[in-house]
Amino acid sequence: MLYITESMESFGLRLEDGTIIATDEAYVPLLMSGYYYSIRPIFSNQF
Repeated sequence: MLYITESMESFGLRLEDGTIIATDEAYVPLLMSGYYYSIRPIFSNQF
């Protein structure tokens, strides 16, 4: 399971063995719950 922002500046990943890798602690409870959420990107892409 992987969550990532549009700009790819932060992400949360849960591996099959339950290991959680995240750049922001806000992803941890989402990944631990096992539910899929739609996360709005924290950073907007501005060109």
